[in-house]
Amino acid sequence: MMGHADTADTVPKACEDEVRLRGALPLIESGQLADSYDTLHGIRFITLMLQTIPQGLTDDERLHYSLYLFDAFILGNLHELSDRAAKALAQGRIAAAVDALAWMERLLRLMHDASGLVTPLGAGTSVVEETSAALAFRQGFERLCRSLQDHFVAQEAPPDDESSTLQAQLFHQSKNIILQVRESLFNERRAPPQGVDPSLAEAHLRCVAAAALGIRLNSDTYINQFCLLHQLPELLTPLVLRSFDTIERRMGNGASAARSARLAGDLLFLITASLWPLIELLQPRAYYAFRENLGATSGSSSAAIRGKLLTSAYVRLAKAFVDHEAGAADEQDAGLAGQIARIRRLIYRWRGLHMALPRNVLGSNGTKSLMGSPDALKAVETMADSFSKRDPLTTRFGSVSDQDFPQGSAAAALDVWLLTTTGTAAQQRFRQVQERTGPWRKTQKAP
Repeated sequence: MMGHADTADTVPKACEDEVRLRGALPLIESGQLADSYDTLHGIRFITLMLQTIPQGLTDDERLHYSLYLFDAFILGNLHELSDRAAKALAQGRIAAAVDALAWMERLLRLMHDASGLVTPLGAGTSVVEETSAALAFRQGFERLCRSLQDHFVAQEAPPDDESSTLQAQLFHQSKNIILQVRESLFNERRAPPQGVDPSLAEAHLRCVAAAALGIRLNSDTYINQFCLLHQLPELLTPLVLRSFDTIERRMGNGASAARSARLAGDLLFLITASLWPLIELLQPRAYYAFRENLGATSGSSSAAIRGKLLTSAYVRLAKAFVDHEAGAADEQDAGLAGQIARIRRLIYRWRGLHMALPRNVLGSNGTKSLMGSPDALKAVETMADSFSKRDPLTTRFGSVSDQDFPQGSAAAALDVWLLTTTGTAAQQRFRQVQERTGPWRKTQKAP
């Protein structure tokens, strides 16, 4: 096994190799064209970091360090968004500034949610200088705050001015973001644990920065934020898988297994929370601005999330729990059963919320996926149905409700109209995807 120094030397070279591979992606009129899910979302950068985390770390230290990297990913995006908001203000594009600040609010909320998952490591924690990502964001945030104050002073409008909804929203957002930055940046998770050499941590942060840059486009879009909210679940999923393994090993000790299950549930809650910015903010116009650059990619290609977590790992854990309860379960297992039920609910919640993206930006009525599925929304729904039918915990906890609005209700009618209208717009905008021509001519799935 390589030592810290050897690993710290190896990581930058592997990171640079991946940067070169990404730089060689083909070009279309709007910028680079992704060739795979892994390249688009920088998954190999994440894998490189995870594989070189020191094996000697305790579970608490590994969680602490993973969330340290989690913060670094978000900080890189926050820096970009700060600069974008300041630029929009300087150009008088208030709506664009409001959009950028909305993304900042949601990402800062994710950092705040993550901070509750760990406790300070206490005495002996190695204190390092502020990371380059945090420093760059602080500097960018200072520039943004100066731009905001100059803008508000020039407007001479009171905060309750009803003549401009955008101005009022910008005013309100600015107060929220100042509070969120203060709460999120001044916490005790800013240093890696003592078992991680500072040179290795710095090498990992360079990987984070490279992954956060994303593929190159010729205009400002929210593709990097789209990628970030895929990167964060990819970073945390190995911790969930590790917790699942621990639960299985400790199944005979109800209290100990329940503690591991609680951690797995907390991580799944954070993974699920990472979907909300996409649901709330990624409107069709924002997604359409970079959809063609995604190439023939899909979240279903995730080896960690779909290939392991949502299939083999969950099913194995569920079966192990059912078998355990059928054997010599005792009263201590009541706590474990509650945590297993929570894990199950969060998995189903993630699957349900994951349908929001195709619903919101692709609609229904035959909008094809980038991978070639005849109907993108139906493909996601079919995967969810298949998962539910194979769930070993259905016999223990019952079926998960999939009730919908009553047929003929106003809500059901509106939903059909909205999805159909969205589908028509998406199909007209992306005729090459629908007709399987251009970059998508070789990707056609059977109905």
